[in-house]
Amino acid sequence: MPQSISNKVVVQGIGDLTLASHVLGISEQMVQDLDACVYTHNLLHSSLAERLGGKLPSSLTVSQSYILRQKADELSVLVLRIGCVVQAHAILGLVDGGTVRDLAQLTTPYLMQDAAWKPAFSIVADIPYASPVALAEEIKLSGCRVLHAWCEAQPTSVALRVRCFLPDPPAVSSYVPMDTVHMVDVFVGERLGDD
Repeated sequence: MPQSISNKVVVQGIGDLTLASHVLGISEQMVQDLDACVYTHNLLHSSLAERLGGKLPSSLTVSQSYILRQKADELSVLVLRIGCVVQAHAILGLVDGGTVRDLAQLTTPYLMQDAAWKPAFSIVADIPYASPVALAEEIKLSGCRVLHAWCEAQPTSVALRVRCFLPDPPAVSSYVPMDTVHMVDVFVGERLGDD
């Protein structure tokens, strides 16, 4: 059973002004002005609640809280790190140190640590990747697929907030590990819990 924590922890990141600006398609300054005005305050908040599937649950799991605290650029890094876990067999199959360095520059410095973390979550690559660029793209797509699949299992209010900052899911559907919720929960708990 995932550990639950108070909803009050989610103050920054995806729950902030940037989210409101992104969802409503207006500037952050405009959001602040609408929030400060007595005539538009309630309208702003009800509109946001409607677009974001209502209020967040009263208690969030560790992974929900962690992911909701991330800013857009941090969520992009999480996509890459989870992609490294999924593509571990392909990454660990690289023999050339130069190729590994190139791939780490294209993705994340945590490339090898995340790939070696839990090979059980990895897929077995059917084809070798022609270049570090091709593997880097597949790492990004894999991480994106996993987080979109994770969102499917979350309450609507959590899923909509996270999806606002995720890249669109790839059009071509390919393999996603069977238990994405467990994978993301375990990865966040074991690898990112101290962050």
